[in-house]
Amino acid sequence: MNPKFTAQKSKIDPLFKYRKIPWLLDLANIKNQSFEKRLKKLQAAIYDLDSYLEATWKTKQKDLKSYWIKIYESLAAFGLSKKEQIEWTSQIRKYQEHELSARKKKTPLRFSLRHLYYYKSCDVKLTRRLIYREAPGLAKLVKVTDWTAFDLITEVNDDIQDVYEDMSIYNCNRFLFEIHKNGKRNAQKIFESFIKESMKANRQRWQKRKIGNRARQVDTWTQEIGEQTLALLTKRLNQKKINQIDTAIILKKVY
Repeated sequence: MNPKFTAQKSKIDPLFKYRKIPWLLDLANIKNQSFEKRLKKLQAAIYDLDSYLEATWKTKQKDLKSYWIKIYESLAAFGLSKKEQIEWTSQIRKYQEHELSARKKKTPLRFSLRHLYYYKSCDVKLTRRLIYREAPGLAKLVKVTDWTAFDLITEVNDDIQDVYEDMSIYNCNRFLFEIHKNGKRNAQKIFESFIKESMKANRQRWQKRKIGNRARQVDTWTQEIGEQTLALLTKRLNQKKINQIDTAIILKKVY
């Protein structure tokens, strides 16, 4: 096995578990281990691109192209045409654009939280799309849109959780930028509001239609991760280390 893939696999398994991919595969009755292996290979290719962006300030087009070739090859293994490969990865390209814009002194603060975290969840949404393509009947149990709030909140959780780690890499962590530019109090206000609004909108959505136990499980997970993220937000902002945010290497490049 490729050593690089092995290293990425240590990140992929926890990610899939966190995003409920094994549960979804089971619900879809996809027993083919080859299918899951292809999903992980795709995620590894996306992680490789992400790692390059995080480690390299002056990116090169030829390097980016090499990472995209691997992503497209991973999608071809699912039977997607070249046209489909490009269309299905449009959100990943948008996320890459967001990250690269920092090289032009543009910050993630110019986007709404919903816009930013919608595109930041591009990889998990692509994984799910492939699962739903493989098992079309799955949508009768859990709709693709049932995961919307879950995806937004888990991405917010990731930024808050990884804020210290992101101080030493080139990652457009919105939480980090918010604290630096507008202070801890404002960061708490804006993130707390977004998390609560996402939870509320999610619950209202469920109340408007009759749902089965599987879809209700997604709602339960969404509320749980919402509460966990609110607690993590408070914890992070009360830590002394958070006052060292201004030393983040990306801030020195952008400002």
